[in-house]
Amino acid sequence: MSGAERMQRTRERHRSNGSREYLLRIQGPDLEFVEASAAASGQTPTKFLGSLIKLALATGRVARKVGREMLDAGATDEEVDAFMRKLYGMDASPTRTP
Repeated sequence: MSGAERMQRTRERHRSNGSREYLLRIQGPDLEFVEASAAASGQTPTKFLGSLIKLALATGRVARKVGREMLDAGATDEEVDAFMRKLYGMDASPTRTP
């Protein structure tokens, strides 16, 4: 079995477990940042970018949890929205996100 065939089987297995793959284009200053940061941390750009995305997703999950807790404590959607914009740079309260 070739490397391409093994990769295809791996992708199919991940897909059957509910994973998705996304093609991401990075250029300009963002690409420079990823490449420089990867080199500085001794990682490949792909590994560094994966870590960066996981960190951003974790931050989003925490923000949503905090927003839900605020709503449970009696905050309004507008108060949650203002908090999300100020602290996390997000526009939607957890009542409007899946």
